[in-house]
Amino acid sequence: MKHRLFARLCLSLALLTTLGCNLSTPIGILRTLSRLLPGFQPTATATLSPPDPTATPLPQVYQLNRVEESEDGTYRIEINQPELVNAGEAGADFNAMVEQLLVTQVEYFKANVIIQQDTQTQAGLSTYSIDFILYRQDSRFVSLLFIEEIYYFGAAHPGRQHYPLNYSLTEARFYELADVFLPGSPYIYTLAETARQELIYSLGADAIFESGLLAVPENYARWNITPNGLLITFAEYQVTAYANGAPQVLIPYSVLEPYIDPDGPLAFYLTDSPSDF
Repeated sequence: MKHRLFARLCLSLALLTTLGCNLSTPIGILRTLSRLLPGFQPTATATLSPPDPTATPLPQVYQLNRVEESEDGTYRIEINQPELVNAGEAGADFNAMVEQLLVTQVEYFKANVIIQQDTQTQAGLSTYSIDFILYRQDSRFVSLLFIEEIYYFGAAHPGRQHYPLNYSLTEARFYELADVFLPGSPYIYTLAETARQELIYSLGADAIFESGLLAVPENYARWNITPNGLLITFAEYQVTAYANGAPQVLIPYSVLEPYIDPDGPLAFYLTDSPSDF
């Protein structure tokens, strides 16, 4: 019975198409079904409003790419650079700081290439690259992590460094880790113990360098804001062997809640259903 009804419906739709009924839009199909099926009641259809041309565009982070190669073939530089737009003076300050950081790092690399050439018996290619991961971007805050990789000709392997940037668009300033917690609170001990347990679980107790996990601010200086927790990145060789790379630990905000500054950027994530993602 159902198959015959479906066949009749398809045949009727085909016939109505030839008679000029509008079946090209959802509304046209609903109106046609109302005539074909007694009792069929289409649900209300929402009408989308056109975008407001006067609305202020939201801040966005774009990626700028550039490549530089030396004429003598001794180095190659690849840069993926964040560019913050629609953020006014705060965005301009952010972009200027990023540009200065990259210029400083690239000039340092070029100077070391010259030193390397003076100590090597033969010339070869050295490489520099920097990229970034955007962990958080909204109308209030930008949190990203630079990943820098440097290889000097003749070295056993490249070296990597990580540079976090946590920037408030409302205050036009960069945050240090202590800025997001209550003054004098023992947050650093919670970070250290939680990170230690996570790394033991993932790498094994014998693979951990305890000195790199001591509860001192410099061990946890590479941090980023994510929707699900505070992300800590450890440097190569800091907490484990080079073969294990640069480990990361995500610490839920619920663990840190007693120490989070209620007026700081992390307080937003203590709500049950944050919406400004």
